[in-house]
Amino acid sequence: PPHSQYSGNGLVTLYDNVLGNTNFTEKYLGYNSETISLTLEPKERKKVKNIYISFLINQSSWIFGPTQIDVYQSNTKIFSTQYKENLQQKNTHNQIVKIPLVVNFDHPITLKIYSAHKIPDWHEGAGNIAWIFIDEIWVE
Repeated sequence: PPHSQYSGNGLVTLYDNVLGNTNFTEKYLGYNSETISLTLEPKERKKVKNIYISFLINQSSWIFGPTQIDVYQSNTKIFSTQYKENLQQKNTHNQIVKIPLVVNFDHPITLKIYSAHKIPDWHEGAGNIAWIFIDEIWVE
């Protein structure tokens, strides 16, 4: 679950069609853990081409983007990618990650999102777990 201080409007925050801005105290779910697991339940059977996830990057507040995302359906990994560039210094901005898939959305899809397990040495928070802030997930 998200940290109680950054729980937005609960899970509805992730699909309310409102993108957050660079103010992380609003419209985001904030996680301070190494792995975040989110499950998308199909409302109707359809073909999925892409999943989009919107993250906030605000490194001065210890908020980094994901370092890896794995996607599972029926306990089978169907996608995995790494984002090592998210450990490099960046300005504050929103990052929308596109996950290309071609699957039938007839079973739940689980997203495993990995944070920077340790903030890099160049950062004042070096060695600590980075925060991840998510504000929207949508399926195309």
